Amino acid sequence: MPSLVKFRSASDNVNKMSLQLNNTVSNINHDLSYGKGPMNTLLHDSVMSQRLNSSIANIQKGTTDLDQIVEALKHNFLVRGYFKTQAKKQKQDSVNRQGLK
Repeated sequence: MPSLVKFRSASDNVNKMSLQLNNTVSNINHDLSYGKGPMNTLLHDSVMSQRLNSSIANIQKGTTDLDQIVEALKHNFLVRGYFKTQAKKQKQDSVNRQGLK
């Protein structure tokens, strides 16, 4: 008899969890379809999606350009010493960290 009670209890718990999951999925579907949040905007507003893609492309280009500028600065005689000092510090920090392990 105790096994039957446990089985019934487990079955009730599964039913409760299933109802909660269905409710959660239903709420998510409603929010995506009718909500005013960012997910709804991204899914349904093509202009906003294009602007976001354009912004990401601009950020990537800016990052590439900045990398090129920093690389050029590393070879400039006015700031070359700074980068050499930083490299030495990083190497020393790496050695110190390995010594702590």
